[in-house]
Amino acid sequence: MPWRAGAPGLGFAVGNPADDDGAAPRADAQPVAPWLPQPESYARYAADQQVGVKGSTFELYRQLIAVRGELDLGTGAFAWSRFHAPDHGVLAFTVTTGGGRHLGSGEPIPEKVVLVLANLGETAVDVPEHYAAAIFSQDEALQDGQLMPDSAAWFLKD
Repeated sequence: MPWRAGAPGLGFAVGNPADDDGAAPRADAQPVAPWLPQPESYARYAADQQVGVKGSTFELYRQLIAVRGELDLGTGAFAWSRFHAPDHGVLAFTVTTGGGRHLGSGEPIPEKVVLVLANLGETAVDVPEHYAAAIFSQDEALQDGQLMPDSAAWFLKD
């Protein structure tokens, strides 16, 4: 993802950028070509253009990180799901968390099973029973109990 729409190389330049606080670059800094050239058409995807924009990639990741923390997903056990079907373009795995204590409060962490389902295929796939929607890659991802193509979602087991 490009960083700044108005920056050289959309933020992937090195050598003479201004600091984030607006301070002038060092007097001896030499400008150089961006290390990862970005086409100007990518400027609309820059992180600084997506902050606070509903449905943007930046806001989706911000939401995913928050939910990840709420569900303690970094502490769980990974397993491929029985819904995993790569031949049909379906990536599915579960993360089971809980059983321990919260690092901050010391409170017990209840067990939670999160199903991550990504539909990379060309047709919609049924959402498994006994799972409630937690977060989606896009507003239109879930329709009539199905996960649409080119969509992903996290589900909580009931």
